[in-house]
Amino acid sequence: IIFQSGYSLSLSRFFKRIGKILTFAFLGTFITTMFIGGSLYGLSDAGLTGQFAFNLPESFAFAALISAIDPVATLCTFGCLKVEPNLSVTIMGESVVNDAVSLALYRAFQSFILEKESHSESNAANVFKQMGYFLWLISGSTLIGAIVGLLCTFQIKMVSQRMGMNVQATVIILWSYVAFAMAEALQISGIIASMVCGIIMNHFCKKNLAKEQKAYVNKVLLLIASFSDMCIFFLAGLSIAVFIREADYELVLWLTPLCLIGRALNVFPLSAVLNKADPKDQITKNEQVIMWHAGLRGAIAFSIALHFPDRCVLKDDDGEWLVPLDSSGGFVYECDPAKCENGCLRGAVIDTTSMIILLSVFMLGGTTKKMLDYMQIQTGVVDSHEEHKKAISEAVNDSKWKKSLRKLDRAMMQKLLVKKKMRRSSTDISEDMVGLDREDEIDKIIQKSDEDDEALGCGVPGGGGGVGLVQGENSNNANFV
Repeated sequence: IIFQSGYSLSLSRFFKRIGKILTFAFLGTFITTMFIGGSLYGLSDAGLTGQFAFNLPESFAFAALISAIDPVATLCTFGCLKVEPNLSVTIMGESVVNDAVSLALYRAFQSFILEKESHSESNAANVFKQMGYFLWLISGSTLIGAIVGLLCTFQIKMVSQRMGMNVQATVIILWSYVAFAMAEALQISGIIASMVCGIIMNHFCKKNLAKEQKAYVNKVLLLIASFSDMCIFFLAGLSIAVFIREADYELVLWLTPLCLIGRALNVFPLSAVLNKADPKDQITKNEQVIMWHAGLRGAIAFSIALHFPDRCVLKDDDGEWLVPLDSSGGFVYECDPAKCENGCLRGAVIDTTSMIILLSVFMLGGTTKKMLDYMQIQTGVVDSHEEHKKAISEAVNDSKWKKSLRKLDRAMMQKLLVKKKMRRSSTDISEDMVGLDREDEIDKIIQKSDEDDEALGCGVPGGGGGVGLVQGENSNNANFV
């Protein structure tokens, strides 16, 4: 699902808003985690969290995992509705990077919990260790995704002439899983690796495919992503219905509004700051409300909860909550349900997280269409010819470093990774259009690129692959024979 979103992403829009995406993902997630963690600890200390209580590290660890905005849930909702592209790419990008940030924060707070048990490191040493892990998680995941994407592109370039379209699609799918598996094997973010791999293939690999090959691969990836999405939500619903045992409904009632308030403290203040920093690309009030509303929790939070440190939930003779200690004074994080009369903490965290996922999917996901209509946000939007021309015209105002990257891409990367006969329609056409003001001139160049594609066998039914496509007035709506 994540790879397909990167593979079909509008790269110009994504990188245009990359600063906003990273601000919400990093700083916004930190704000949300601090608010929920501090509030949860205060409620727990006041005895308002029902039959379970959390100490300070546990409160922030739980807050970190419940702050994870699930990209699967978000992509499913916004993808089906075809929400306005700039808003959609901002929320999608934030939700993907937010996963890695939440995971890093969770592991940092988890290490403080387990440090109490092992007495192995000082607090200062642990802080630096977690900062290093966070940098490794982000940079390592990005690097793995980029390398795998480049390797797949090079393979497609060298042998795609001998591949049918089924084989091409299979090769791309297998390489996408390699990126995910390598990142997860190194205990970093497979989601970020998959996203970056999809973006790299989007930029380079697609240029080695003819029109009907691109259409075929896109349809196969979309089909698999849709099926995967259905399976995830089916299994999430099944686990909630069948396996919930220790849900603390008082805790659920507190955490649900805390998640909504924490999301608001993230979105609205940061949007105001970003709007002042970039007046030309404003996030409107209506878009801010949709961003706040899009904070769905899902499988990411659930998967992190499965590894929450476990312990018995105990009370002393005065009814005060205790954390069990060993003979040396360290915390004991293990739990035997048969011997722990008040239940185990991990079970409570898993069940509470499941309930919050259920509520967020039904409350937020179920009202997304109504909220979009009420906020007057466009849906059913498809990139048009006019949007393409607008994006190209805006390239004139690119910063110097963006223009330098484009020159490097054209001078070296395109020559290395893209077939020579495909470079005209993939690189030079866009460069020719930069700086043109008259629409008729831009139209002539786009028409020239279409003629070049037909000369390469890209526009004829059945040309260049094993499955023919019937070309209608709009090639994007081609139907399978």
